[in-house]
Amino acid sequence: MTGNQGDTSTQDRIRTYSKDENLVRERRKHIAYCAHKVFFEKGFKGTTMRQLAEACSMAPGALYRYIGSKSDILHLICINMSEAENNLEVILDGLGNVSATEALRQCIKFYFQGADATQDLIIFFNREIRNFSREDRRLLLDAQLRIV
Repeated sequence: MTGNQGDTSTQDRIRTYSKDENLVRERRKHIAYCAHKVFFEKGFKGTTMRQLAEACSMAPGALYRYIGSKSDILHLICINMSEAENNLEVILDGLGNVSATEALRQCIKFYFQGADATQDLIIFFNREIRNFSREDRRLLLDAQLRIV
């Protein structure tokens, strides 16, 4: 068993039975993406691992190859949300020598596109915050503060 992830040290605590770091990273992103939709619809406690596996088009055993529990999936969702904040920094770096008005217009556009894309996640986080670990709560709060 390893916690190989390479890019994010907080993912090291999630066990995996695969040694292919790229595959693990890809599958975990897919699992987190599919799972947040199921969690949003059924709630964290009302969702089974079988339902999560079905949503990911995976066998339950295959799901357990990349994560150990539903709590691990919550952690992955938090990590993905905090990494999405890095996209804002990329946008800001790419502005170059545009006017202040154009820079503001692009930042506002990016903010609203991001808010639209993540509105279900934000509702889910607010509704299910009690199920997150203290570390994940801090991760979410820090990501939101950086975005603001």
